[in-house]
Amino acid sequence: MTVEDRSGRHDTASQAPARVGPGARIVSLLRHPATYLVGPVILSFSVWAVPGTSEDLRGFAQRAHGDITAWTLIVVFYALATSLVSFGYSIGRLRNPEPESLALTREPRFGAAFAATLTLLSVIGIGAVLVIIGRDPSVLSQLQTGHGNDVRSSVIGEGTAGILSLKYTPGISAPVSIWRWLRREGSFRAVLLNGALAAVSALISGRIIVLMVVVATIFMLAHAPASRRIRRLWLVVAAAGAFAVLTVTNYSRNALWYGDRGVTNPLQMNFYQIAAYLGAPAQATVGVAQGISSRTLLVPTDPILGLERVLPTMLIPDSALPAPVYRIHVDVASNLTTNSAFADVFGSVGWWGLVFVLLILFFAGLVCGVFSRYQSVVASGGAVVVYAIAETWRIELFRQGIFWFLLLSVLCAWFVSSLWARSRSEGLAEPKRVRSRRSVTTLPTDQTR
Repeated sequence: MTVEDRSGRHDTASQAPARVGPGARIVSLLRHPATYLVGPVILSFSVWAVPGTSEDLRGFAQRAHGDITAWTLIVVFYALATSLVSFGYSIGRLRNPEPESLALTREPRFGAAFAATLTLLSVIGIGAVLVIIGRDPSVLSQLQTGHGNDVRSSVIGEGTAGILSLKYTPGISAPVSIWRWLRREGSFRAVLLNGALAAVSALISGRIIVLMVVVATIFMLAHAPASRRIRRLWLVVAAAGAFAVLTVTNYSRNALWYGDRGVTNPLQMNFYQIAAYLGAPAQATVGVAQGISSRTLLVPTDPILGLERVLPTMLIPDSALPAPVYRIHVDVASNLTTNSAFADVFGSVGWWGLVFVLLILFFAGLVCGVFSRYQSVVASGGAVVVYAIAETWRIELFRQGIFWFLLLSVLCAWFVSSLWARSRSEGLAEPKRVRSRRSVTTLPTDQTR
């Protein structure tokens, strides 16, 4: 469509497509859940490809090799996974939320109540952990001497449902507080409080909390940009802070293990831990794909077992499923247990397990699309789902209790905030109706009648 000015000339400038800068392209990518699926996979294979092997420090002593069929299988699996996540996300964004619900979730009182509910759940969870630590002096000494994994498994009750499961909530309450502060809707004190809770949670639960905070914050900001100008210094400080927390948590959990292998510098420990953490899943994926290609890794498959393999652990615990058998075909350190959803699922229940993993990813994309339409604190639900998608390169997180507890925490905050916002709206509207009735009853009668 051309625009004609008063002189009769046609303005063709308006026809030129608007140029999209690199920043806008990056934001567009960060909005899409498929980015969080593909990015970690590429990072994992990039670290795995770095020369050097060590069972203790890199996670494998002999690098796996795959033929053309194996690599084709890997590419096809992740291409299907990416396509299904994208398709589900597109479907989820087709329908707009109800206008009344959308308006409610964007009210300041709703956002404040939502953030306060998540913070309260975080305080309860971390408070319960601190009570246990206070009652048992050996817990603190174990953390200080590098026995953090023992604390996680035995003292803190890792893997059991209950009030202690709320210790994961800072993984989503911290991103919500950061997002609200950057949007000028919340206070910096809330950021400090939830950041401290997240640091304690990471000290107990490991790097998963730090990564969750990073991924969730990025996803929420991509869907509803910050009102404050995000300075580069802030990003540098945030990255340095995340690395520092990872270093401290890794040292508290694995210092003795690395010390026995001649590594005493906490920074070196963290670098080796990151290298093994990122590279081992790619190693397992290539090894399993090669086992499938050469037909040396034959796993009986069954649709019922495949379905059970993706159901939540509170319904079907890991002990009720066949143990993965890929380790006899792939060189991966025995202390590494999260070696890609592809390897774990196929090595346990075969092809049907991978089929159901792909279906789960489709529904994850759909749910993420629904949450992202709100562009408010409710988008944190999509952030929880996106983080589970991002973990597919190393673990099938959708069946783990941490995912369901975090999602239930968001839904609980949504429910409580809706009740609070509606009650406040009705309370403020009631006096207006009273005044309106009074004004009607005191109108003078028509004296001319």
